[in-house]
Amino acid sequence: MRLHTPRKTLRRSSIWCALVCTAFTWLFNWLPELAEPWRNFSYDFPFALKSEPPPQDVVIIYLDEKTYADLGQTPTRFDRKLYAPVLDHLTRSGARLVLMDLYFSPEDSGASDAILADAIRRNGRVVLVNEKDEASHREVTVSYHRPPSRVFLEAGATNGISRLILGRALIPRQVDQGTSDEPGVVWVAAAKAGLPITQRASEPDNSFFLRFYSPPQTLRSVSFSDVTGQPSQMFSNRYAFIGSLPTIRPAQTITDQFYAPRMQSDQAFLPGVEALAVSFLNLLREDGLRRIAPSKEMALMLCLAAVIGGAMVWFRPWWAAAVSVLLVLGIGWFSCTLVWKTLVWWNWTWVVSGIVPAALLWSLLTNTRVLKREKDEMEITLTRTIAEAEQTRMQLEASKASASVAKASPVPPPSSPPSPSPIPVPPPTGPPVLADHSLLKCVGRGGYGEVWLARNALGLLHVIKIIHRRNFTDAAPYEREFRGIQKFMPVSRSHPGFVHVLHAGRNDELGFFYYVMEAGDDERTAQAIDPDNYAPKTLGSELRRAGPLTGKQCIELGSALADALHHLHQQQLIHRDVKPANIIYVAGKPKLADIGLVTRIESTDADVSRLGTEGYMAPEGPGTASSDVYSLGKVLYEACMGLDRRRFPELPTALYDAPDSELRMMLNRTILRACEPRPEDRYQTAEELAADLRLILSP
Repeated sequence: MRLHTPRKTLRRSSIWCALVCTAFTWLFNWLPELAEPWRNFSYDFPFALKSEPPPQDVVIIYLDEKTYADLGQTPTRFDRKLYAPVLDHLTRSGARLVLMDLYFSPEDSGASDAILADAIRRNGRVVLVNEKDEASHREVTVSYHRPPSRVFLEAGATNGISRLILGRALIPRQVDQGTSDEPGVVWVAAAKAGLPITQRASEPDNSFFLRFYSPPQTLRSVSFSDVTGQPSQMFSNRYAFIGSLPTIRPAQTITDQFYAPRMQSDQAFLPGVEALAVSFLNLLREDGLRRIAPSKEMALMLCLAAVIGGAMVWFRPWWAAAVSVLLVLGIGWFSCTLVWKTLVWWNWTWVVSGIVPAALLWSLLTNTRVLKREKDEMEITLTRTIAEAEQTRMQLEASKASASVAKASPVPPPSSPPSPSPIPVPPPTGPPVLADHSLLKCVGRGGYGEVWLARNALGLLHVIKIIHRRNFTDAAPYEREFRGIQKFMPVSRSHPGFVHVLHAGRNDELGFFYYVMEAGDDERTAQAIDPDNYAPKTLGSELRRAGPLTGKQCIELGSALADALHHLHQQQLIHRDVKPANIIYVAGKPKLADIGLVTRIESTDADVSRLGTEGYMAPEGPGTASSDVYSLGKVLYEACMGLDRRRFPELPTALYDAPDSELRMMLNRTILRACEPRPEDRYQTAEELAADLRLILSP
């Protein structure tokens, strides 16, 4: 399918993409804080797509607002003897087990404790919770659990720890089943009920994740004060869970209220006792979710990262986008089906939201570069073909002319030597052939054309910018660029702050125009230019290489450029794109370059307000002399402070420790005025800015 694709470039890019995706995936798994949001969403998402009727095996008895109102109690002071009638009713109704998610402290409540203990003894299948506490001693934290009142344990109640494993958003996804020495309350209840899973396991199983069957507070439930009035069938052969529904306390005191995974957007509350009931149902039905082992999950993710990253590069952009959509849908469908059918889940959302988009972006960038290269090669081939055709045409015309002369002179003089055959002209091997110039090296590319280092017929080095018509969607911006050269070339040699434009040419047949400029300094060797290693020295490259300039250097730079802008404005022209990349050094002096956007101040072109570079353009747009002053102010900010223009007017912390901090602060006040958002508050002319800059260095 790729008849003309440079496979070597694609192969190299494919390997790099696979390595980068694999490295980021490994880092993702190595940092739990980074992986947690994706892991949680991988767990939560299947619940949002599928629900089922709530199981009928449990009944939750809530101590709710109605209970406290009916019984005249409060959440902090509740008479323990009031639990006895409820327990007796559950005993008579044939409840299989009663788990009370309530902590009964060891403090003696007198006759109330005795009444409740008798009810526990009559039931014989009551499970209570321990209270967790922590103590610190010499930077060592020890966790321990306080059992409930001994009188209830002596009455036959069993007990265990009650702890939910929470995420950052108070969403329980696991219940701690404890250990063989300190079992969890749910595991104790399951063992008390004789569930098969507790008989097969030698110790509590903590590999289960909660499987929610329905939205919160939809399991069968009843208010505590209404239990004794319910028929026996409601509790017969069912497991009863008693706990609070904390909806009447202030939000800051609620400690037993959480959120269900798939109900986060609705902010639906999940009482802690319901989380315990769901965990018990998972053990009863043996349908809790299990996560793929972390080592296997990481191996799977690394393999997918390598395969997707390595393969995506080989698809053309539209195919790559289509394959990405199919991968997202396919992996999502497979992972959700895996949860519903096998109760196994894994961190699949990182693959579809991290690896696939990264591989797609890499593929688009690579293919864009490859297509650009193919386009350039086709243009070179077309140019060579046109030149060869022109050469052939000239040879045929010369042959016809020779034949006509020979026919007009039937007896040629015997002493006349034969006409020499024309010397073949070698076909061009690069971009457009320009008269009296040899293009040596492309030193820059932009959206409209290329910049070449060239040698003229005298052996002097120049810089040539070639603007191609094919790079514009219509003729208007192409002609606008050409008009910029027309306007600037006559004044380019009238000030030392402008790059000199030496010559301009246009070839409408091949669709390009060009202009010849003086060559800027080399980044390393200044005017001693080596064509093979030439890289033009600009203010942007200097800031990247050496960091910010000194205060004095910034002032001298600003004064020179402000003078150049003032001279340009006097010619009724504006630059519209002053930025570090457009300031080059010639013989060590900064000069304004890239003059394709130069236009008249009074221009009413519709595109004036849309041209320039984001961050350097004034808020009102680049159509006035004042906007050029604003752009120069942003350039001085970057050169002096070493910060990106988008961080203006932020100052670096090291500014106050610099040897010339006072000079820089004075310069900063000038920069602030040059970059005022309102045009009437900033310098109205570049001459004013230059004068203030020179004033800073005056005695």
